[in-house]
Amino acid sequence: MCYGSFNLGGKDKIKRKEKNLTLKELAGDRITPGQISLVESGKSNPSIELLEYLAERLETDIEYFLESEEKQASRICEFYSNICESAIISENYLRAEEFIEKGLFYAQKYNLNYYKAKFEYFYAKIMFKKNDLEGAQLHCLNANSLFLKLDNIDYIIKSFLLLGHISIMMGYITTALNYFIQADGILNEHNHIDEVLKANILYNIAMCYYKLGNNEQAIAFASLAKDKLAALEDKNSMEKL
Repeated sequence: MCYGSFNLGGKDKIKRKEKNLTLKELAGDRITPGQISLVESGKSNPSIELLEYLAERLETDIEYFLESEEKQASRICEFYSNICESAIISENYLRAEEFIEKGLFYAQKYNLNYYKAKFEYFYAKIMFKKNDLEGAQLHCLNANSLFLKLDNIDYIIKSFLLLGHISIMMGYITTALNYFIQADGILNEHNHIDEVLKANILYNIAMCYYKLGNNEQAIAFASLAKDKLAALEDKNSMEKL
């Protein structure tokens, strides 16, 4: 999937290529391939009637042609973001990095901070998996800063958790504990209901206290994590009845 210009002709060509249509096939019986060629090359400005016809032939809507460059760039970033997530899950990091670079190009060009943050977060996850801890920390801090500005609760928590795990691997247990506590605070502050996530955070806090030699706090938070998981199991059992 390749995107070039966002002008009307460029959008037409992109969609036509996606549908594997020739100029003649797209033209049908109403217009000529030459007319479409002029539109795609930017040498002719199509009328609304022609755009409606092309939209119908391409199985899209006229808004596709008229939407802003920023909105189109956002669609592209979402497309690349989905590929990245799938590639990371399947541990195909080379493919993930390829599409991160492609996505970042549009995110930076159109100042799409949400996608800038998301691609930084993906980079952090990849580098963490590759044991490049300093690189992972840098990218995750960049992502976290952007997510905080955007007030994106889900990814603020995810980035704090990743920063915590990175810090543990680097041997900075107190720093890791602070990240996990911040994640827990945001979860509580926004009444974010995710029992599995809550239990995960509590468990990580318990592990940090254990590593720091504070067994009393370690036991207390481990017990809270256990209670959360037990409550979740009871809830799932009731839903199956």
